[in-house]
Amino acid sequence: MAPRGRGGRWVVVPELHVVDRSRPATRPLTRRRMRVGVLLGIGVVATAVWAVTTGGAALPVHVAVDAVCAIYVALVYRADRRSRERRRKVHHMPRPYGEPPALNVAEVGGRR
Repeated sequence: MAPRGRGGRWVVVPELHVVDRSRPATRPLTRRRMRVGVLLGIGVVATAVWAVTTGGAALPVHVAVDAVCAIYVALVYRADRRSRERRRKVHHMPRPYGEPPALNVAEVGGRR
């Protein structure tokens, strides 16, 4: 809808920030989380084998690696839960009727 008092036609173009770009941006994050999780899992298994075969000082190292892995899993779970909650809660509000969007409307010359 053209604003009152101005001639010409208005062309509405889609808003850039409304387009959901969170999905492609999360792929590298997911890959990195998987890589770190796999490396921590390998570390847990390796230190477990080391602790069982040698004993002694290897047991506290294994317990420390287990604790780091558990904390990492808890933090990834918490971040994922918050991200899902944020996606579920956020909804883009429509603009008020009759008010043209500020940056994404281009006036096309000519009168009716």
